[in-house]
Amino acid sequence: MPRPETSGNLGKGMHVKADFAYDPARDVYVCPAGEELTYRYSREEDGLRVGRHWTNEC
Repeated sequence: MPRPETSGNLGKGMHVKADFAYDPARDVYVCPAGEELTYRYSREEDGLRVGRHWTNEC
């Protein structure tokens, strides 16, 4: 069963996580505008490694 969308961003007209694609061959995330997100940093949250990526295009 897929996880429910808990972000309020969709209602605000913003993109949600499901709108972004991961390209494992290039190890990059791609936004709905087709732009690659730039890797910024990683940190640990609740025992999990979380990477931060972003772009100004989306």
